[in-house]
Amino acid sequence: MKRILFCPKDATFTLKAQCPTCGSPTTTTQPPKYSVESKYDEYRRKAKEQQRKEAGLL
Repeated sequence: MKRILFCPKDATFTLKAQCPTCGSPTTTTQPPKYSVESKYDEYRRKAKEQQRKEAGLL
């Protein structure tokens, strides 16, 4: 079963590993699986907080 892939450069969806319009590599559209015991939670929270500060939301 093929999965839908996304090209972040031109925001198009495709089934191919490379974007047919711009040729850049595509990424999966599925978010990473969530785990309560994730060892990266602390880093993810810090990154989100930093992004919010840069956007002026905090």
